Amino acid sequence: MIVLAMLLAQRAVALQPLHPRLTKPSTAVRSAAGGASLATRTAAFCDRQFFVVGMAASVGLAAAAPGVGLAAEPWVGKYAVMLIFVASGLGLKPAALRRAALDVRLNAATQAASLVAWPLVAAPAVAAARRWTA
Repeated sequence: MIVLAMLLAQRAVALQPLHPRLTKPSTAVRSAAGGASLATRTAAFCDRQFFVVGMAASVGLAAAAPGVGLAAEPWVGKYAVMLIFVASGLGLKPAALRRAALDVRLNAATQAASLVAWPLVAAPAVAAARRWTA
């Protein structure tokens, strides 16, 4: 179930700017505007809201059969997340990667925020939380 949700999320993120359904209405959507049947209107809704419908279906399936998700958990933790990141990375253009890697100021700011600023903020908060709960 988690894999299905992650694949739907990847599909929505990866295809969103390029997908024709998101830029112009499909024939099902245009035909549902008139006096179309309930099945046609439902199909048109699912066509427009595929991500939300997919997430709801994933949650429903996970609630109905949690054992399937629990059995897949080790695989998802080790491989599925990696595959999603690899698939996202394959869609990047080499020129954009080169530009991002050579942006020294942005990379320095990112490293400083991650490795200096965040620990300076989090360390006192963790120490205070430990004193408060002890």
